[in-house]
Amino acid sequence: MNMSRYSELTRTQLRMTAVMVAAAVGLLSQSGYSDQPDTDRDDLVDIGVDVESFGPDTGTIVYRADQDEPYVVIPLASVPAWYGGLPVHAYISQGGMSAQAVNYGCPMLAQSTSFLQMYSLHTCVSGVAVTSEPAGSTNYVKRVTVIRPRGGVVAFDFASSDGSTTNFQSVGYPIGVDSNRTYLLRVVGPDTTNTINYDLCFESGVIHEFRDFDNYTMHYGPIAAVRHVDGRRATVKPNFLPGGVLDWSVGLGVKIQWAHDSRYDVTLMWGVDTIEKIIFASWDGALAITNTLSYGASSWDIVGLSKVSTLSTHLPQWPGT
Repeated sequence: MNMSRYSELTRTQLRMTAVMVAAAVGLLSQSGYSDQPDTDRDDLVDIGVDVESFGPDTGTIVYRADQDEPYVVIPLASVPAWYGGLPVHAYISQGGMSAQAVNYGCPMLAQSTSFLQMYSLHTCVSGVAVTSEPAGSTNYVKRVTVIRPRGGVVAFDFASSDGSTTNFQSVGYPIGVDSNRTYLLRVVGPDTTNTINYDLCFESGVIHEFRDFDNYTMHYGPIAAVRHVDGRRATVKPNFLPGGVLDWSVGLGVKIQWAHDSRYDVTLMWGVDTIEKIIFASWDGALAITNTLSYGASSWDIVGLSKVSTLSTHLPQWPGT
């Protein structure tokens, strides 16, 4: 390989400053279920955005035909292709829906009622309740609320199997603005009103496994694994996925500080409630890309990403050069 040509090409690509600006993401609703319908994508394997190519792999803002708002995606870690399993993605996102996830008791990146960014591996079953539909009737349903990877809120109704408030069917279907979605929620194991063991099944064949967990302050079902009907399965946690590790302190109300996978070591630099910069450093130390986040008038809506790369003078020597 011609090293001088490689260096010239690398400098041209990596020393530039990339600025992406989008209109401010609209404020999210303060009550009720999601105002804007969810997508049929599972949003952990298929996230609807290229985050593998150079450039988007350190963050991007896009518009999609199925969304009314800009969609901010900042990857933190992914299962590498060579692993041979499902390509699960851990990322921060904002936009593409109009529900404020934090109002539904969702585990967030920071302890702030106004913090709108969502961390994908905080997807969870966040609540189970028995209600009547319509209100006051004896038509009982079990309503299960799921916080999706991009922060959207989807409610599923399980019909009573015998008219009682204790026995319900094993499959629940999305309601409201998401009633036309192609996914469904299935109970795993014995079913009670306190069960938080569910599989969210997608038309693509991907299945999100949510399993019971009690953190002493909130009973909920976090993501435990992602599998496919073809037999592939990846065990995941909010702080772990195959081939990648994230801040081990990641949990309810905790700000994530770092992550790494087969591509980058990632460091998040925080202000009070918002991320100010994210640094993506290559494992060999030859390259560091600093992604500076800019916010709109609301002070928490991401409206721009500005990237500056620093290229080390000590480029790795390719074999045979």
